[in-house]
Amino acid sequence: MDLKNIDKQAVANAVVKLASDITDAFSIMGAEDFDSEIFTKTKALYDLASKTAYDAENDAKKNDLISLRQVKPIVDAVNELAAIVNKKKMTNPLISDELVGVLNIACKDATNMVSLYATV
Repeated sequence: MDLKNIDKQAVANAVVKLASDITDAFSIMGAEDFDSEIFTKTKALYDLASKTAYDAENDAKKNDLISLRQVKPIVDAVNELAAIVNKKKMTNPLISDELVGVLNIACKDATNMVSLYATV
């Protein structure tokens, strides 16, 4: 992969945007959701995305590019979480529409972020 053709700051910004989406999803979770599968997965994803966004910003400051290997687990996890939430929403109308919407946005942002790596 020719890293010269990739806008490293654009990738870092995309990682930070995805982390922000995940932060929004985590903040929607209520105290009643504590100990649920959705809460546990959202919290783990939040922790991973926060660390990765920090790494992406630091790498961009050094004119480096965060590796696709580092961001791929977030992409996989956000897609998995969105699928779980959408499936559970079918049988549980108490699952927040806002959570579903935020996770759908996160999936789109994850796809867009990965596509930045394909601009070489």
